[in-house]
Amino acid sequence: MNSLCIIPCGRKKVWDDYPELKEVPAGEAYTGTLHRKSRAYADTFCTDVRILSAKHGFLALSDKVEENYDLSFHSSRESIISVKNLQIQVMMQELLHYDKITVLTGKKYRPFLEKVFPGETVNYPLFHCRGIGYILRELQSAVDTLSPLPEHLVKHPPLQMKDSF
Repeated sequence: MNSLCIIPCGRKKVWDDYPELKEVPAGEAYTGTLHRKSRAYADTFCTDVRILSAKHGFLALSDKVEENYDLSFHSSRESIISVKNLQIQVMMQELLHYDKITVLTGKKYRPFLEKVFPGETVNYPLFHCRGIGYILRELQSAVDTLSPLPEHLVKHPPLQMKDSF
């Protein structure tokens, strides 16, 4: 099965420890615990990975990230990537061609993803988790036991005209 896993980027980045570095591949840019555990899960159970960044959108592991930044989907709307640009990335990167889409981000990402993947059924296996500690434990346990997390499938609502590009 051809599967995509969408993982969070995270606040901690390689430049926090090595400020002299220039651009690096996205797969090496994010160093926080949640990102690393999500990446391990994605590498174990999915055929492809995209890192979701509030600044850059959907990043392939080989895409370049030029510098440190501190931006989240809770930042001001003007500074984060727009839903329209995320929708364009989905088309350009052919992210709708996967048999299964799994999202390992927090709940704050879901309103954006519903607009980006309208009408799609998406797996949110961490949706039941009550906090970061639970999320980290679930991810680690799944990788350690080679047992994927139980599915939590959500059918996204169809695209509304105001959400289209």
